[in-house]
Amino acid sequence: MADPLQELMERFRQAGCRDPEGWASSEIQHGIPQFARFVFLRELWKCAASRGSHEWLRHLDLPNDDGKGGVKRRLKESTASIDDLTELVRAAQAEVVRNVAYLLDGYVPDEDLVEKIRWGLFELDDDLKPARELDGLHESVDDDEFHSFR
Repeated sequence: MADPLQELMERFRQAGCRDPEGWASSEIQHGIPQFARFVFLRELWKCAASRGSHEWLRHLDLPNDDGKGGVKRRLKESTASIDDLTELVRAAQAEVVRNVAYLLDGYVPDEDLVEKIRWGLFELDDDLKPARELDGLHESVDDDEFHSFR
């Protein structure tokens, strides 16, 4: 019979985890859906621009550009390098990732209109019904584990 810890550690390794033992042990010992949490955060970070990659610029569609390449042209004419702009974009995207994690952890705006609204992120069972909740995402969003994905 296979060892569940070893099997889970292997899944983490295959997913690119640098500390598969720590994450797998936490899931086994505490019942926290760490693999689902890891994969979700990994994919969320992959949505952000990578250090040294300028791919984000290729897909950039700027609203209110004057049709003559106004914003892009002005940026190209500035003294900022494309790497400087990439770092700026990455910082802004990292803030969005953090905010998404807080929202999924159930943060609700402090206004009467939305006081009864609640949301969360869950693993689904085989019948596509919510199973284990992936809560506390904001606690892991900046974990060094995800450094290679951002």
